[in-house]
Amino acid sequence: MVLKIHMHCEACPQKIKGCIQSMKGVESVEPDPKSMQVSVKGVYDPAKLVEYVHKRTGKQAVIVKKEPEKKEKVEEAKEEDSRKEKKSDGEGEENKEKKEEAKGEAKAEEETTAAAASTGESNNEVPEPQIIVTVLKIHMHCKACAQKIKGCIQSMKGVESVEPDLKNMQVSVKGMYDPAKLVEYVHKRTGKQAVIVKKEPEKEKVEEAKEEEGEKEKKNDGEGEEKKEEAKGEAKAEEETTAAAASTEESNIEVPEPQIIVTVLKIHMHCKACPQKIKRCIQSMKGVESVEPDLKSMRVSVKGVYDPAKLVEYVHKRTGKQAVIVKKEPEKKEKVEEAKQEKKEER
Repeated sequence: MVLKIHMHCEACPQKIKGCIQSMKGVESVEPDPKSMQVSVKGVYDPAKLVEYVHKRTGKQAVIVKKEPEKKEKVEEAKEEDSRKEKKSDGEGEENKEKKEEAKGEAKAEEETTAAAASTGESNNEVPEPQIIVTVLKIHMHCKACAQKIKGCIQSMKGVESVEPDLKNMQVSVKGMYDPAKLVEYVHKRTGKQAVIVKKEPEKEKVEEAKEEEGEKEKKNDGEGEEKKEEAKGEAKAEEETTAAAASTEESNIEVPEPQIIVTVLKIHMHCKACPQKIKRCIQSMKGVESVEPDLKSMRVSVKGVYDPAKLVEYVHKRTGKQAVIVKKEPEKKEKVEEAKQEKKEER
């Protein structure tokens, strides 16, 4: 059968050939990039072949010719087979004796090998499956090639991970597989030639890493015990000194009294009701002792123990008016002392 498929570069014919050859029943594939045609020989369903090419390559294939192999060629092949059989019959009588002798020798060898294998199996342990890391060199001209090769290799049984390197044209493959079969698999699925650059078992690396970790742990155990004891002694001494210092500081340091602040705020007041409203609002705040509004100057003096910034926010939330801090100063010592004496006399 002859298919018409679009091929835009030199790599396309090899790619299409590798794809069609991987289909069951196909015997031979001959692509022709000049005429954009591919002739396929074998026992298969043409419709399934067209679908297979589209799935694997994304290209649309059109059937140009579909005809069974000519009867003349079939008859010629049959005649050649019959001639070969006749010749082999003539030679066969002479070779019968040789075949019988070869059969006897083969049986004897099989018996000896079977006996040796049975003893070997009884003595030898079954080897564990070995993980292999193989580095292949494959031509990749773009990122799509790297992704395609990665997907192809990952579909092979036994492969665990695939890491393509587009710059170095290399692909590292980890898993339990036969490297030779991997090379054939890549060629069948992608049409690209793969060359084995490195092939090494992962087991050796794992064992070396374990041995290094064991040696480090032994060294650290010896040094760690001494360091732990020294650290414990130092920690105890530090705790004792800090506890003693804390006790002396607590006895010497007096708790400072909260400082009374007098803040003058500038707030817009348009009528006589505004000062009373603002006064009530500010007096409801914690820490405020006294509030004195002045309608003419649009100012309010607030005395108490509070945070001026929070006072401004409080006024805005409760009244919707913007307050600006004009002055902020602590109450004079004389006034504070007078207030203390008054409190004492009242008691």
